[in-house]
Amino acid sequence: MKKNILNYLILIAVVFAVYFNSLENQFVFDDESVIQTNSSLTTLSSIPKYFTGDDGFHKVIGKYYRPVVSTSYNIDYAIWGLNPFGFHLTNIIIHLIATLILFRLLQLIFIKQKNVNLIALLGTLIFAVHPIHTEAVSWVSGRTDSFFTIFFFASFLYYLKYTGYPDFENKNNKYLYISLIYFAFGLLTKEMIVTLPVILIFFDYTFRQK
Repeated sequence: MKKNILNYLILIAVVFAVYFNSLENQFVFDDESVIQTNSSLTTLSSIPKYFTGDDGFHKVIGKYYRPVVSTSYNIDYAIWGLNPFGFHLTNIIIHLIATLILFRLLQLIFIKQKNVNLIALLGTLIFAVHPIHTEAVSWVSGRTDSFFTIFFFASFLYYLKYTGYPDFENKNNKYLYISLIYFAFGLLTKEMIVTLPVILIFFDYTFRQK
């Protein structure tokens, strides 16, 4: 438990150290239409409409249906107004949550390895600081990627718990329901999560053969 706390503190410190300077960023590109000129953000009463009406579609070309992300913008606006600092802080926190969940996921995947905590920590650190995430964390409207990653990792984690991995014994249906809930939230965040079932099937098949 103490090792986990230390690992969590390391991950928290690294994420904030890497992205702290993004707190000074302004709104750019799609942020104007998604946030600055989006009148639905001015009232929390818009949130139900994100899930049931046209307001749930991102105000960009293509109109993506991502009501969970829209809700996060609305909450940010309620707290910070149009101060970009708060929106960027939320982006960092979202990336941090995804990072911490990945650490737990890797701990489970490599549970039979002698240095499981070190492997999980190193793998998670690579994820946390990899430049591929720069846009998702530093650009407010890019948070969709980090946000759906939370639900992707969480759904993956609880699916493995459901299967009884690594021995695939003692299934617990409770974890399957939790996995499905996270998957459902992922669908309301970004379409990319539809790839998860394919990955789970591949993972399940591969490791059951060993």
